[in-house]
Amino acid sequence: MSDVQIPEAFQLDSGLREDMVITIHSAYFAPHADYQDGHQLLLFLIGTDESNEPVELRMSVGADWTTADGTTIAHPTKKRQQINKNSIYGHWLSYSFQLPNLAKELIERSDTLGGKGPLDARIWNDLILSLENREIEFGKNIDPQNRLMPIEFIGVYSGDTAPTIATSVNSVPTSTDPMEVVRQAQLAKAQSTAAVSNGSPLYAKALQLAKQSPDFATFLATALADSDILADDELAVQCADQFQLWAAAH
Repeated sequence: MSDVQIPEAFQLDSGLREDMVITIHSAYFAPHADYQDGHQLLLFLIGTDESNEPVELRMSVGADWTTADGTTIAHPTKKRQQINKNSIYGHWLSYSFQLPNLAKELIERSDTLGGKGPLDARIWNDLILSLENREIEFGKNIDPQNRLMPIEFIGVYSGDTAPTIATSVNSVPTSTDPMEVVRQAQLAKAQSTAAVSNGSPLYAKALQLAKQSPDFATFLATALADSDILADDELAVQCADQFQLWAAAH
């Protein structure tokens, strides 16, 4: 049976999205119970797609990294604090630096934020990226994975205005029409919903969690473990941003 060619009508879909335009509203480092029993950190990118639907990307950063605030990470034994190139985050960075203007934007942001580079999640905030599925190779005895990777830097979301459009030098060869990608990104942001108000009972619940938590990382893990908070994309974004709800509580 292994030699039988399966007709296209009988082939199965991977269930994964083939492409996406993501506007990143918030980025942070945190564990997740579904990955390595919550013992390893992931980079979370929370945003909206080209249809203004909430999306969340998670990518492993490698073993033994720690965070005190959800914003930056450090490794207790690495003399050179560098992301492992074979981690999903390492592959994401490699694809990002194939786009010259995205690389320039990330370097400038890093310099402004203290020079921690990819160890600071804030370098990804407000970026608008076109993503496509790519097969990621990890080496011997490890099956490749299909993961969404950056293939075009569209621009930077500035709040209530259209995105600042990046130049064509940011594109790698792709079948996506760049102008259609830009149009979809602009439309998505024009339809963006308002943030949760301070009068919301759910906001008050999250605010109370922030007040009771000894540090931001504890608050973030507690808040995003709450199914009601996690289901509210706008509130989840506020919880994930250290300078929004956490700052309001402290």
